[in-house]
Amino acid sequence: MTTPIKTLIAVSLMAKSPVIVRAAYDGQSLALAGVEPVKTSGLFWRKNLIKQVQDAVRSGAEVLVEEMTDHIAQHATQIHLDDVAPGDTRTNLSVAMDWYYSLQEANALKFATSEAEQCRITDSKVDKVMNDKGQRLYRVNWDSIKGAQRSTMLICLAAEGLQLMSLEAIQHIYANLGCADVQADISPADRMRASLEQQKDQVVRDMQIQQGLIDG
Repeated sequence: MTTPIKTLIAVSLMAKSPVIVRAAYDGQSLALAGVEPVKTSGLFWRKNLIKQVQDAVRSGAEVLVEEMTDHIAQHATQIHLDDVAPGDTRTNLSVAMDWYYSLQEANALKFATSEAEQCRITDSKVDKVMNDKGQRLYRVNWDSIKGAQRSTMLICLAAEGLQLMSLEAIQHIYANLGCADVQADISPADRMRASLEQQKDQVVRDMQIQQGLIDG
């Protein structure tokens, strides 16, 4: 059975020069295609952007918006890269970069147009470090990050939980989350869900130990 191609759209209004990034994901490859500047001048720019977002949602696209308020994000899925990711102890930024690098290593990240090259995140912009749990964290040089690159991080979050193309890529994510090896006969999407559930259970257990509710 052919996996339906999902249209993903993201815009971060917290970038210095906001852009809308459009991508397509088929469960194996993420193709970054359109990059459109957001015109933030004039009286009606917010109204125009809301209409774009609403039209995209109605068409079946998954739309992520990052902004300080919810003026526009209320019409889509609001997310902040600095927030702690659901089922994780790290931020959405770290989860997004996990997926970016995993897709890249699996040769499943495509820059389909010349303008999509703006979305490429080079290693010089990101430092990779490990925390005391052996999880990978990312320190980003935000001064050098462009709007297309920040929106690409949101695109990666939109693709999160969908099927990646290889067991190796999933094991890479598991290693970053500090989880055990995965079984080859489980689908990638199910592996990721199990990983996040395991991580969440561990966080709850750690809190219960700290509060003296259970023994360590």
